[in-house]
Amino acid sequence: MEYLPPSFEVTQPFREETSLADALPSDVAQTDAVAPSSPSVEAIVLMNDLVTYVRSFECDGTVVAAILTQPIYLASERKKLKDDLTDKLTSALGKPAVVTFDMEVFRKIKGDLSDDDKRRLLKTALKNGVL
Repeated sequence: MEYLPPSFEVTQPFREETSLADALPSDVAQTDAVAPSSPSVEAIVLMNDLVTYVRSFECDGTVVAAILTQPIYLASERKKLKDDLTDKLTSALGKPAVVTFDMEVFRKIKGDLSDDDKRRLLKTALKNGVL
């Protein structure tokens, strides 16, 4: 009996027009960082195709966005992405912004962070400067 491979049809994934909040799991898209009248951190950061997840918070007037991306192999591309996102967030929100790739910061961002936890995570994101 001769083996015939199954027929595969290559199609483009269907993209439905939905809001970002509907498209992401509830624990990933956190919108406590900015006022509802301004653009959200998540909406701004997720406009970049390389970014897959973002968690954010605001601490002492600074917005912190911890991101997960598709693989980026060159340090120069990673730095450019970080600088571009930081500039976009700062200009759109009118507040200083910090973008980090630090997994420790990403994992610890939850909806019920205390002010002390936020300050500690901000300090970690600034200190590590993970590219």
